[in-house]
Amino acid sequence: MLMVLLETRTWEQYSIVSSSMINSGHFEASGQVIFHGQHPVRITADVSRLLSIEVQNEWAATAEPDRIVDEILWCADQIRSMRPKYIVRGDYSRYSDDDLEYQLDHHRLRLLEERMGNGR
Repeated sequence: MLMVLLETRTWEQYSIVSSSMINSGHFEASGQVIFHGQHPVRITADVSRLLSIEVQNEWAATAEPDRIVDEILWCADQIRSMRPKYIVRGDYSRYSDDDLEYQLDHHRLRLLEERMGNGR
C-alpha cells in the first residue's frame, strides 16, 4: 500500500488515497447455503484483514467438510471483490519496507511543501 501512496502526484490525491485506505469500512459476506432460514457461514473484514469467520455449529456438525471449506472460500472471494482496488504501476521489488517508508516520508513532505507553496 505504500507504493500506491508513493505514486500520488498531489497532496489532495495523497489525502484521498490515504483516507480511502483507512476509512474504507467493514465488509461482510454470507455463504450461499441456507440452513434453517439463515446463512450458516459469515465472514467480516476491513480493508486489510479478515476480522471474523463464523460458522454455525449445528450446520457444521452435519455438513461435509469440503462444503464448509467451499462456503468459507466463497465468502472470502466476495470480501475480496468488495475491497477497494489499489493499482501500483512501478516496480518496487528492489526496495525494503524501510526504504519504502523512508521514501514515503519524503514524498509526503514534498507534496505538502508543494501545496503550501501553491497556496500562497
